[in-house]
Amino acid sequence: MDNQSRETFGRDKDTLETELLAAAIDRQSIILWLLASGASVWWRSLAITGGVFIGGFISIASYWWLCATLKEMLRKSSKVSISRCAGSYALRAVCILGALFVSIVIIKCNVFALSVGLSTVIVSITIEVFKYIVNDLINSYRQGG
Repeated sequence: MDNQSRETFGRDKDTLETELLAAAIDRQSIILWLLASGASVWWRSLAITGGVFIGGFISIASYWWLCATLKEMLRKSSKVSISRCAGSYALRAVCILGALFVSIVIIKCNVFALSVGLSTVIVSITIEVFKYIVNDLINSYRQGG
């Protein structure tokens, strides 16, 4: 196998691992969001349940929007797409701020519950990265090195 095909194979494998990791983070985020929303019902407070539910929704929607923007930028890889990515970033920030403002001021969600919901993607990323590191250490140990 020549060097060029090895490099192509390596990139394809890395791309596949990255896509699998992103899918695992998506799945894990939704599961955590639903579990946290379900657990928040225990408090019997609409402000708490709504805060967890809305916070998780904002977090997951923002993460999906970020992933879509990055995929588009990397696919095109031109200055036009970079400026579009910056515009999308600004629009996403304004949308998040608007959603948080409506959630806190108008809907009157509990701020602590909102922060629990907003942290679902961060917790998912942490769990998946930790699992990836542990699996890598186990595989390295099995291979003798």
